[in-house]
Amino acid sequence: MLNKFENTLKLYKDILKINPTHEKSLQKIGDILREQRFYYQARQNYEKCIIINSNISATQYEIGLIFFIFKGECLQDTFQFKEALQYYTKAIKIDSSKKEYFYSQGDCLTQIERYEEATYSFNKVLNMDANHAEAYAGRGICLLYQGKNEDALINLNNSLTLKQTCLGLYGKGLQLYLMNDYFEAIQYFDKALNIEPQHLLSLWAKSDCLKMKKKYMQAIEQYDKVLFINPLYILSLYGKGGCLAEMNQFNQAIEWYEKAQTINPQYVDSLCECLKIMNKYEQALEWYQKALAINPQHVPSLWETGDCLKMNNKFIQGLEYFERALNIDPKHLLSLWGKIKQIQLNKANAQR
Repeated sequence: MLNKFENTLKLYKDILKINPTHEKSLQKIGDILREQRFYYQARQNYEKCIIINSNISATQYEIGLIFFIFKGECLQDTFQFKEALQYYTKAIKIDSSKKEYFYSQGDCLTQIERYEEATYSFNKVLNMDANHAEAYAGRGICLLYQGKNEDALINLNNSLTLKQTCLGLYGKGLQLYLMNDYFEAIQYFDKALNIEPQHLLSLWAKSDCLKMKKKYMQAIEQYDKVLFINPLYILSLYGKGGCLAEMNQFNQAIEWYEKAQTINPQYVDSLCECLKIMNKYEQALEWYQKALAINPQHVPSLWETGDCLKMNNKFIQGLEYFERALNIDPKHLLSLWGKIKQIQLNKANAQR
């Protein structure tokens, strides 16, 4: 099979040597590379197709529409959902009659947690095709995350009645997961994975269910499957770190939390908890300061900084951070408690 692909690639490359702007050859090379999961190289070829079409009139430009879709799919396949969304939006502007474009747009919006907008995209799909099982599932998942549980259940049931799809089964599992019914949720995630063994969301959700059931080694095996597909999947990096921390393997847990921090420095709580357990307060403080450099108004990080300073016997500085947190949120209980305890401690010290 590999020789067949190599021979076909050589044929199209030979054509491009004669005519570097031969669109069909660029497209076919992109298709082959994409099928072989060489997404970056595939995108380069589709990009060349888009550039070739960039100066063509609007009517003719529809010929190049497919390249927007191909590039969007390549970006989606490499988990670059924000970037992919731009191409699906461009495709819809050219041709708003294709339900597939709206469905892909909805999927990207869901992945970047823009659930209301995603619901609108899935509504567009269902207006065109009332029997689109995946669109019902997509809309149901969005409604779950918006707290509209009854409407979500109706959509998920509609999806599974029409067809037992991977997304529909994942959505039903997600509903059970959010209800803390981890055993039943795993049954649905397994069904989804029987259809699509590398479905990232089902793999992650199953991992988290196992973690919540305190089956930490099994959970780590599942998190590793996710990270094999996408090494930058932040929820699995945190999940694996969490399992290791629960097993009192704090040094290993910190390694995984630090990997997550390189992706999103705002997520410091779990990492710093490990550091605090190991009495590494100065290191914990460094991470909290990095988080506050991104968002100085982040109340949990302000409180945690104050708590760290207090544990490191820096009482006056700790009190300052509790007060900063309370200036933003006067009802933040942990900061109130920290401030009261600190004042009581200062009075006790003064009376000695």
